[in-house]
Amino acid sequence: MNRPYAKLTITKKGERAARSGHPWVYGEEVTHVEGTYQTGDIVDVYSDKDRYLGTGFANDISKIRVRIVSRNANDRFDEAFWQRRVKYALDYRKTVMGDKDFACCRLIFGDADDMPGLTVDRYNDVLVAQTLCYGMDQVKPVIFKALVDELAAMGVTIRGIYERNDVKVRELDGMEEYKGWYQADFLPQPGSVLTTIDENGILYDVDVENGQKTGFFLDQKYNRLAVAKIAAGKHVLDCFTHTGAFALNAAKGGAAASDVEAFEVTTGAAYRVILVPQQAALTVTVATDDGKSRSKTLSSAQLESGKRYDMSVVVTNIDIDVELSGEVVDWGDGGSLDGGGGGDEGGGEGGDPGTLSYGGVDYPTATIGGRVWMTRNLRYLPDGAQIGTGIWYPCRGSEGSNDAQYVAERGLLYSFTTALGSTAAASGTSVRGICPPGWHVPTGAEIEQMIASPEYDASLLRSAGMWNSETGRYLTETKGYLMSCTPQDGGSGYQALSYSSGGIVAGLAPFPAGNGVSLRCVKDS
Repeated sequence: MNRPYAKLTITKKGERAARSGHPWVYGEEVTHVEGTYQTGDIVDVYSDKDRYLGTGFANDISKIRVRIVSRNANDRFDEAFWQRRVKYALDYRKTVMGDKDFACCRLIFGDADDMPGLTVDRYNDVLVAQTLCYGMDQVKPVIFKALVDELAAMGVTIRGIYERNDVKVRELDGMEEYKGWYQADFLPQPGSVLTTIDENGILYDVDVENGQKTGFFLDQKYNRLAVAKIAAGKHVLDCFTHTGAFALNAAKGGAAASDVEAFEVTTGAAYRVILVPQQAALTVTVATDDGKSRSKTLSSAQLESGKRYDMSVVVTNIDIDVELSGEVVDWGDGGSLDGGGGGDEGGGEGGDPGTLSYGGVDYPTATIGGRVWMTRNLRYLPDGAQIGTGIWYPCRGSEGSNDAQYVAERGLLYSFTTALGSTAAASGTSVRGICPPGWHVPTGAEIEQMIASPEYDASLLRSAGMWNSETGRYLTETKGYLMSCTPQDGGSGYQALSYSSGGIVAGLAPFPAGNGVSLRCVKDS
């Protein structure tokens, strides 16, 4: 196949990802380069058996070496190609949304539209664009012109395109940060950066210059609508408090909230929530990660239906201060953060049981070998994390099990990087990682100390199998592996405890960093 583009050959791992639809090729996956190119150029991607996998923008600055834009070897990447891409994206949105929703929506959604790193949102007659891929940044004049022309063909006149390229992630692709109106002959004088949109029957004043990301979270339009449909009569907490749009949709759907909970709070920090309008007593409960809690109840202040309230919660070691916009009277005290709120700090002497509350889950703890240990495997899922990317379900048979009870018994499986929270590990040094505050991923020495102690009971170890990153398969559930933060081979691996389903310990052994194994946190000294 004679092609005018440089040819990059990638590993089998990269090939599997590409064939499954993954739009990125990482630098470490490239094994051979044939031809020359510059950052931003179009290049071809091939397997080690010389099979065509796709074509995309190259970037030697970024960890993402190639961003795929096409898997059709017949494509030619001229203006007509990008015009077709834009037309398809617009036609699709208008078809599935209808005219009303099409007036404010996400028009181009990056890799989902095979235009990597490009986000374009429409706010009536204003488009807001963000470009995070060097190659897309080079072709954006063609993209922007096509957007204006295609929308004009639909009867929509665009008065301006505002660029929100004021994000640091652009630097990773070798681009500068900036924001401002895009200048072009095909665009008139744009006028104000303010506009008013109608989303799900609710009006919002949007500042495209200073609002979050592109001005507003238009990608959450239908998630907010879904909340409204199920909110009637429900108690609702809005944690997406930048605009209050989720709360407003819930209120429109007939919600009535009376309880607010804040989890994993930090002493001295301030937390803000938006209360769904209601006419009911309000109870605020603060639960700290050590299982203690304190609550206060507002009984006599009137919360008017249809009105937005801002509440500030400040947590100290022994108390909480709550302020609500408007007059607040008659708070009733309910508990204490200094020991009156239930839940043990975890583990007494001689193996006495305790409880650690973390991420909404209670973990039994015990003192073993002079240290307080979780006696169940961690099943904490960090914000934004997804099962299958550094975290896996426990093994059942030859596959992972997402059965809630099985996960509760066996915990989740974590890669070394995920468990450490991307923190670099040093031999003999404890790392908190994804453990609760005041706890850490155990070192290899601490694990050895645990299994050698008189309090150690083999029944405490529950086998959950392992995810083998090299084969992409689960290893039998009859075995268990307990992670340490002690690195091996310069960080490419780590030490883990190997044991059978009967709790018979084989000892510490090296494991690849990508393997998924169980994790138990140990309390700091």
